[in-house]
Amino acid sequence: MILWQRILMVGSGGLLVLGAVIAMHALWLPTKAWLAHELISISWQHYRETGQSLKPWPWADTTAAAQLSFLRLEEDIVVLNNADATSLAFSAGMIAPFNRVDGESTIAIAGHQDTHFRLLANIKVGDEIKLTTADGQARYYQIFDSDIVEQSAMLSLEPDQGGLVLVTCYPFSDLTNLTSLTSDSPLASVERASQRLLVYALPVYKQPVYQPPVK
Repeated sequence: MILWQRILMVGSGGLLVLGAVIAMHALWLPTKAWLAHELISISWQHYRETGQSLKPWPWADTTAAAQLSFLRLEEDIVVLNNADATSLAFSAGMIAPFNRVDGESTIAIAGHQDTHFRLLANIKVGDEIKLTTADGQARYYQIFDSDIVEQSAMLSLEPDQGGLVLVTCYPFSDLTNLTSLTSDSPLASVERASQRLLVYALPVYKQPVYQPPVK
């Protein structure tokens, strides 16, 4: 075998190995996200059934704290008990000191706009949200307003108003799906800017108005 044929064979083998490594890396990212979601769900179910918090994986520095349900969108999110950068990589998280789920305190929850809080691009004023705590208590909130603030702005909330505030970055990374928003959406008149979106909801002391369609 002449030299150039050997070089070609070695080069082809190297390209195959490189391609395999790239493919494995590309597959690992969604697999990691899926696995984290499943482990967090298991952690939440354990908390619901036993009343004892459980780390989703041994080295995690967070645990499941509650579940958010967006009734019209039929989407559920397990909320973690803190909102540091590591926790937000895996799910939405409660922002201290607004992380008391006693039914009277204001609760603030943050999430990334390109993953777990992506659905905030499609919420509307009047939408109802259910917050389920580990003891099985369900608290209902109704969205009434939103605001856009600078990323550097401090989160100024009254701790004892009993409301719910959802926080994410704005704009959303892909604005193509915002064209379908109706005029009653809190995002309908917001200009494109690198800021922070705050969605405000007040408690409603009743069963939810929205009922999912019968399938």
